[in-house]
Amino acid sequence: MTLRQRVPTLSQLSHFNRSYIDCRYHGDTSLLPMSDPKQQFERPQVPEPWPPAEATDRLRKIANDESFTVSFKFHALEQMEARDITTPDVLHAMKTGFVYDPPVPAKQPGLYLYTIKGATPNSNRRDVRIVVIPSMHKAAAKIVTVMWADEPVVQG
Repeated sequence: MTLRQRVPTLSQLSHFNRSYIDCRYHGDTSLLPMSDPKQQFERPQVPEPWPPAEATDRLRKIANDESFTVSFKFHALEQMEARDITTPDVLHAMKTGFVYDPPVPAKQPGLYLYTIKGATPNSNRRDVRIVVIPSMHKAAAKIVTVMWADEPVVQG
């Protein structure tokens, strides 16, 4: 069974729609718990783009927050599966890694892609590179792609 076959679609999860709301986020549809239908999610008023040192501090703070939530693009999940990178490795690298390069504008205006590089505890401390977009929600992020840092970067 492929990864795409294991990921349920929203139509398969329609029985949740009474207690969850559909939310468009970076081109993906996610289900969010509905506590108050009038509740508006707002992006924290922190000017971006952040320089690498500030991005490191802010992304670590987001990842270490006890209410941190993370979502993965399907591409990231495929890359993790192909490279045997685990979710705990990705989360550890987000909490302890560093941003070395300036951010790149994301497809959605006002959002930026940051690349975090950090060691993995479950893969002999091998470095992983994570491309992440801090979300419009407090203490949340979307993982766009994941790769080993010692592999060549492939554009495409």
